[in-house]
Amino acid sequence: MQHRVVAIPHLSSITLLLQQENWNSCSCRWLAHSRQSRGMLSKDFARFFGEAVRKHRKAQGMSQETLAERADLASKMISLIERFKRNPSLNVAQSIALGLSVPLSRLIQDAEELKAIGR
Repeated sequence: MQHRVVAIPHLSSITLLLQQENWNSCSCRWLAHSRQSRGMLSKDFARFFGEAVRKHRKAQGMSQETLAERADLASKMISLIERFKRNPSLNVAQSIALGLSVPLSRLIQDAEELKAIGR
């Protein structure tokens, strides 16, 4: 197993450890080298994003299957995102926005509003 340590200049207390077993399999772990945990600042943003997706989809009277087809994603992925089981990548989020005919910025804004009211 090959290890590579990469220092991130603006995050001096965090080191990225890449464990590479082979070319096709790479796992990454963040190691915090400080007394306090440097966890994600917004762990549940995926939940609010999923709620925003569901809100827009239902407002258009669209099924998960129809959205999945329009977004060129598996319907299971839409279901997982709406049930807060998956945190979508930016590419997936953009595909969903296109499938809903809504700007990605609108979905993010709606998610931020849901977070602000603490739903």
